[in-house]
Amino acid sequence: MRKILPILFVLLALSIILAEEQALIKPDAKQGGFGASVFKFTSIADEFSFVLGARGGWVIEQIAITGIGAYVMLNPINAKTNGQYLFSNGGCYRSMNLFDSEPIDTSSTDRQDDKLGFAYVGFELGLTYPSNDMIHFVTNVHIGSAISLFYNFEDFEIEDEDWDNFFLLEIEVGLEANITNNFRIALTGGYRFVSNVGLEYYSNSDFSGYSLNLACKFGKNM
Repeated sequence: MRKILPILFVLLALSIILAEEQALIKPDAKQGGFGASVFKFTSIADEFSFVLGARGGWVIEQIAITGIGAYVMLNPINAKTNGQYLFSNGGCYRSMNLFDSEPIDTSSTDRQDDKLGFAYVGFELGLTYPSNDMIHFVTNVHIGSAISLFYNFEDFEIEDEDWDNFFLLEIEVGLEANITNNFRIALTGGYRFVSNVGLEYYSNSDFSGYSLNLACKFGKNM
């Protein structure tokens, strides 16, 4: 066996030397880069949310797309209080709980004036094919971390219990149109999955959901 091992080693070395050169990314591969503005229409905690973001990436052979993306919800939504939504009605607040429709004392709710914020950032991997066609298939996968917090427009002090970060995975699939050689528009549908939400009064399902996405992409060799 000891005599065979050196022979196998030599044969393996020769096969590597004589084999045709192969690499994941060849030196002559066509490469480029892009930046994009992204508009997302979705729902957070059962309320309509408009999310604005940006992504940038690296394109290899006009097929593979990899990069980073960051997104933030622009319209603040009312925070949940004691597990319920509260809203103003003639100067007092009423619970939307069907079993408790009487006005409640606003002084007993510590989040009656708070808004809920939401943002996320992470790595992205996508596929566009065949990118030379005027209309073609595109997909994007975002893997990263999200943050959500309670805040008040009059008092921006954030306590430890007022914010939380958690895992986020978002998948988009749709179509992309080549407007010019350096400008493209993509319309996709997506689903956002989150886990490990620990924010008071909220669960994973409040931040998970579908989205309609519009991306305006600028770049070279896309």
